[in-house]
Order: sequence, then C-alpha cells, then structure tokens
Amino acid sequence: MKKMLEPPPMRVGVAAHKLGLHPFTVRRWIKQGKISVFQVGREARIPAAEIARLMGEPPKSMVVLYGRVSGP
Repeated sequence: MKKMLEPPPMRVGVAAHKLGLHPFTVRRWIKQGKISVFQVGREARIPAAEIARLMGEPPKSMVVLYGRVSGP
C-alpha cells in the first residue's frame, strides 16, 4: 500500500494567501487559539491539515460507519 505524504507546514504568509486572509488576521487567530501551530525557531508554522480544517475540507482519512437495525 502506498503511503501518502503530508504536505509540508506553511509559513503564516503562505497560509494567509491560501485562506484568502491578511497575515495579521492569521497571526491574531493564532494568538486567540483558533489556529494551532508549532514553532520552528522564532517562526510559527501551520500544518496543512489545519489549513484544510479552516477551509472546511474533510480529512482524507475519514471513516464512515453505517449501521442498520431491522425489527422482528
């Protein structure tokens, strides 16, 4: 089975462009805790999965379960 590579984390400016926001807005959302990031030195990097979450895209590894109960 092929392993899918996750896209690299993005800088604030790149993420802002992808989201259609100003970088100041993205930085404000980071400070408010609306966007989770990790630090690389003094820079914040935003994971691609976090960008997808903000854009409303479903995760690629989504599992859908279906259950049916029939009566007697």
